[in-house]
Amino acid sequence: MIKLPRYVALSLLLVCCNKAAAQDAAADSTNTLDEMLVEGLPADETVLPTVRPVSSVLGTDANVLNTPRSVSTITKAQLEARQIDDVNTLGQYSSGTYTPSIFGAQGVPTIRGTLAELYQNGQRLKFYRNSLPPSFNSVEALDIVKGPGSPVFGPANIGVGGYVNFVTKQPYFDKIHLTVDLKLGTYVPGGQSYFSPDWTVDLSVPIIKDKLAVRLSYQGREADGYYRNTVDDLQDVFAAVTFIANDKLTFDYTAQFYETRFNENVGWNRVTQELIDSGTYVSGPITPLFFGGTGVPWAGYVGPGTDGSFEDQKVHLYPFQTLTGSGDSAYGKRFTTQLTTTYAINDDWKVVNRMLYDDVESRKFSTYGYSEYSPTNQAFDTRLELQGSFGLFGSSTSVSHSDGKKVVLEEEKTPGIINNIITGMSFRWENNESYQDFNNEPFAVYDLYNGQQPQFPKSVVMGGGTIPGSGGYTAGTFAGQATKSNYWDLGLFFQDEIKITDWLSLIGGVRVDFIEAEARQPELGPSLDGGISYPGNPEGPENRKSATNPAYFGSLMIKPKEWLTLYATYNKVSSIQGNNNFGSLPPDLTKNQLQNESELYETGVKVSLFDNTLYASVAGYYQTRVSRNQLNEASAVQSRGIEIEATYQPNRNFNASMNMTFVNSNYSGESFIYSQTGNYLDTIGPEFTDSNGGKGKGGVDPFSGFSPNYAGYNTPSKSPDLPGQPDFLFNAYATYMFDFGLGFSVGPQVTGEIKQNAQGTLKIPAQVTWNAAVFYKQPAWEVQLNVFNFTDERNYTPTAEFASNDLVFPNEPLNADITFKFRF
Repeated sequence: MIKLPRYVALSLLLVCCNKAAAQDAAADSTNTLDEMLVEGLPADETVLPTVRPVSSVLGTDANVLNTPRSVSTITKAQLEARQIDDVNTLGQYSSGTYTPSIFGAQGVPTIRGTLAELYQNGQRLKFYRNSLPPSFNSVEALDIVKGPGSPVFGPANIGVGGYVNFVTKQPYFDKIHLTVDLKLGTYVPGGQSYFSPDWTVDLSVPIIKDKLAVRLSYQGREADGYYRNTVDDLQDVFAAVTFIANDKLTFDYTAQFYETRFNENVGWNRVTQELIDSGTYVSGPITPLFFGGTGVPWAGYVGPGTDGSFEDQKVHLYPFQTLTGSGDSAYGKRFTTQLTTTYAINDDWKVVNRMLYDDVESRKFSTYGYSEYSPTNQAFDTRLELQGSFGLFGSSTSVSHSDGKKVVLEEEKTPGIINNIITGMSFRWENNESYQDFNNEPFAVYDLYNGQQPQFPKSVVMGGGTIPGSGGYTAGTFAGQATKSNYWDLGLFFQDEIKITDWLSLIGGVRVDFIEAEARQPELGPSLDGGISYPGNPEGPENRKSATNPAYFGSLMIKPKEWLTLYATYNKVSSIQGNNNFGSLPPDLTKNQLQNESELYETGVKVSLFDNTLYASVAGYYQTRVSRNQLNEASAVQSRGIEIEATYQPNRNFNASMNMTFVNSNYSGESFIYSQTGNYLDTIGPEFTDSNGGKGKGGVDPFSGFSPNYAGYNTPSKSPDLPGQPDFLFNAYATYMFDFGLGFSVGPQVTGEIKQNAQGTLKIPAQVTWNAAVFYKQPAWEVQLNVFNFTDERNYTPTAEFASNDLVFPNEPLNADITFKFRF
């Protein structure tokens, strides 16, 4: 049930608390353009990054050309043309961005090989790795920032790789705007087509001329999936209100509520190199292992056939034959409300206040052996800013001129060194109650070729204790599977952009965060098979930790020409490292977990050429960070890379964009990688040999006396590469539209070789996916046919590191859908 009283009360609280402040509507609005718009090109058809100011990097409006960081922007035109509605597609439009399949339910992207965060209009949303896909119903544009945040935005929770800033839809003041979108599909040649209707109704109404406007957007989806036993349903309502009280005061308020039902889709099990290379799967039943005379049905290996070999058991799978059971389910809901306000003191100074509340709930059950129950995930975030500019070492001179009748003396002032200041304070509170049960996840037990679905009773697979009041969900007692946590973060920040000359600028900033946190294991009941209960830990001083985290930021920016920017940036932060699924803190919380350092060195070049029709950037970086596995063990990670982007749009008929990434990420020194199994051949009998020459390793581990299957495996080693990330990425897309409205788009997505596991013994080869679209646009309507993977390649996406030896995700084959848009 929707808890309307709490949501309504919080919304009213945000409004009441901000009576004395206002939001500068131009700061994040995509309806406001700057001086670099190409002449004669409509705003809603522009894909150039220079079309609007970006405030999501330094906290103040700046053209992307003059922003000393690697940042990608996705405009309203690109969102609509490319139908962007999923974080795992963002890499097509942003260098350095590639998101593995996080158990088929990606909640945040991966940037520079590291989990990233989601922001909304400059404020951080609640972190959710794979429990709830984000909705794009509220989104009008995107900024993708690489690396940790500047002093204004502060360190993220987990996602120090970067963040995606959702710029929300804004009301229109000129007239009523009504748009209806309807997507139908999806067609898959040769079978497995599925019905996936998705509809959006978007209405903007000016209420009081130049004073008050409202925008409402409703999105619905009742979709089947290509993969068996999968659904994707969504009900989403978004509202935005802008109120311009007077010349000094403006309010901008948004609220969104959505709920979704979907399935985890972990992909194929029994992964071998032969499966990736040719789609050859090892079928057959599991041979149980016996411990103390008792057979454990989910601890075993795939044995050979009656002839003693595996030749008759090597079969081919269709991509849709994934490990999803008919009893699998996932449900989540989210309520987010935000009020941003600005009070203009004078032409040079203003006060900005931002307040955001985010509330997320999640329930999930996968019959292969995973459950999740997360009833409380709240975040309240507020930031008060003073923004302004002043000159130092200026001068005044008297200038005389004649008006035709007499000589007039006037004083002319030179500002000298210009300082653009932003300073203030922030406060963030997070409250989490989260439960997971992944004690036993016997991926390899199920034979996908024979249609065998997960069938074990919950009492066999789910090894944790029952959660009081949850209706039967369970949680484990190790690796932070059950936790209640809170933290409070008070931040003070100061940033100064010093424009020394027209061609030389320095930007410096500092931030200090004072953090207080607490975490404990809640009480759990007996397991489903009647085992012991877990009393949990009571609240007390031993559950609380505090930390003081400084952060430093500095940039040198040189502009030899107006169209050319060179920069060098240094950024060092300390951040909270929460649980990888929820961002919550584990019961064994340590002070070190509140002080995970990340350090960034970055340099780059940006240009805007040919009357602002071509934008290009090149950035090189080196970044270090701390990574923690499920057992809260820390490893140092280092990444270095080069990111290249270019966008060209000379007119409304043609545009093209590309991005290219060269990156290497590895653990530095001793690393602790917690994997479900230690080798991808652990679950196959020793008689097996794959195309890579690997021998099956099924059986009892002589060191532990227990099967390596499903027991968990900690892999210390020296400096292995980060699994699941390609060293090379290339994306391109070109669009041409005739004057009468007919148009075409086409482009490839290329990934280099991917090491599927940390050992580097399982690899996804380089692959390419071609996508295309045909469309016809008229002022009142348009239709677009999208064709994905039109060369019908058999491609894969790596899965999360925890299961990198057990699972791989097969991408969809050739498929197509059609979208209709109507404007009234």
